[in-house]
Amino acid sequence: MRVASNNIEVVFGKGIGHVIEDLLMHASKRIWIMSPWISEKYADFLISKKNKGLEVKVFTSDNFRIESHKRAVKKLFNVRYEWNKITIFVLIAYLSILIVLSFLITPAFLVFSILAAPAKKWLKKTNVEKIIDVEIFDNIASLTHAKIYVIDDKVVIASANLTESGFYKNLEAATIIRDEEVVKNIENYLSNLVHNPSIRKVELSKLSL
Repeated sequence: MRVASNNIEVVFGKGIGHVIEDLLMHASKRIWIMSPWISEKYADFLISKKNKGLEVKVFTSDNFRIESHKRAVKKLFNVRYEWNKITIFVLIAYLSILIVLSFLITPAFLVFSILAAPAKKWLKKTNVEKIIDVEIFDNIASLTHAKIYVIDDKVVIASANLTESGFYKNLEAATIIRDEEVVKNIENYLSNLVHNPSIRKVELSKLSL
């Protein structure tokens, strides 16, 4: 259902995402989004908009217990791996132990599956770079719950996360505001979040991507 009055439009029900998605698809200048969870589909979409020259900003949470959210956030970064001398030494020692254990325990692949899985985290040093402007907030210290979409000269305050479920499966609601002063205030609010000492950001070096 949709109702509108002056510069405000309200949509609610299942499938409200088609309204928000239409605004996102036709954005020509900027897309700023605050959403606790995002999906891989929309992460790819935001990157494509960035590549087309739009100003794209994302404010989200580090609630990576949701595996799909973790995969989506990972898409927003370039994660590179660098080897150093200590790492190489550890790798040689690790492989030596692995070879010995493979002779002692049958089948050998069982040992490999148990030990090799965490090896990537033990042996690689990550260098994380943003593909788009993204800020991640500590989900415990600074729970991110608002869903805000600043699209060109409009702002959408919604209950729906930037996910397929939020947009098309759940019963949700959204208010679309086309008021210059309101949009400016929301823009200032989001811009100042990163400088707010009461809001705990997650450092890129500590992201478990």
